[in-house]
This record gives sequence, structure tokens and C-alpha cells, in this order.
Amino acid sequence: MSRVCRICLNDKNNSTFLAKEMMFGFRNEFTYIECAVCGTVQIEEVPTDIAEYYPGDYYSYKLKRLKVSLSRIGVLEKCINIILALLL
Repeated sequence: MSRVCRICLNDKNNSTFLAKEMMFGFRNEFTYIECAVCGTVQIEEVPTDIAEYYPGDYYSYKLKRLKVSLSRIGVLEKCINIILALLL
């Protein structure tokens, strides 16, 4: 497994952390990397069964409603669309 930061490509002195999934009770363990240079925390290896952790009623899907509310603000609309496209 690579310990390279996906953001700045640093591979020196990055810290690793082990975390368990607790929201749905699977309790699967995942390794996260904290970059020593840019501070980004990221999962080391994205699970192949990622949909298991994001069911249809997952709370962040409610951001679609936020897009409708904020779309009248003009300049922010483009930013919101980009963020939503990355999240969905």
C-alpha cells in the first residue's frame, strides 16, 4: 500500500491511523494517512464496495436541496455545482 499523499505527492513522514466504521455497525477497519506536508487526511485504500457505506438515504445526499436554495446567489451557483458533482 502506498503512503503517498494524493494531494501533494509527499511520501515522507506521513502518519497513519486506524479507524473503524461505526455508523452502520460493520466495524470494518480502515487505514488513513495524514500528510506531513499539507495536512490532508485521506483513506489509504478506497474500499471496492464503497456503495455499502453510502445507502440511498445517506445524510449528505440532502445537499441536493441546498443547491436549489442557493442557486439564486449567482456566482456561488457554479461553485455549488462543482462541489455537488464531486460529492455525488
